[in-house]
Amino acid sequence: MRLDGDYRNAYLAFHGLAMSTRDRDTRAFATLGSAETLLADGNPGQALEILDEWIDAYPEHPQQYTARCLRARSLELLGPSKRPDCVTAYREALYVANPAHPEVLRVRIASHLFALGQSSDAWQELQLAASGPTNTATEAGRLLVLNALNSRYCSAH
Repeated sequence: MRLDGDYRNAYLAFHGLAMSTRDRDTRAFATLGSAETLLADGNPGQALEILDEWIDAYPEHPQQYTARCLRARSLELLGPSKRPDCVTAYREALYVANPAHPEVLRVRIASHLFALGQSSDAWQELQLAASGPTNTATEAGRLLVLNALNSRYCSAH
């Protein structure tokens, strides 16, 4: 069965695997997959419920960063009233999972802080994003930061 783009069947396959296996690693993989397919299929509320449970059930799992980023994205898709929760979720992804390229998350945090009217905190996040370590892998993130700074500067003037 081909599941590319067929999120409902992908969800059913992941959910079925999660329910039928006794292997903890397989269950973690399948449960996270089911949350991701729900999110991709436009069901952020359901995805959020699964992700909250997953994060609590697998605190040491190597996919914590992925789960926390998906959780933050789910909150984003639930609307502007969830902006404060998005900021918290992205910060948790930064500090709990310790990603290799934090500048991308810092730009997302800054975007929400600007929307919440917390400009000083937003500028601080962008400064942290721009001052990260320099290496080839972070150049794309650095370009993202510079683009965000340019957009903010242009909209302020």
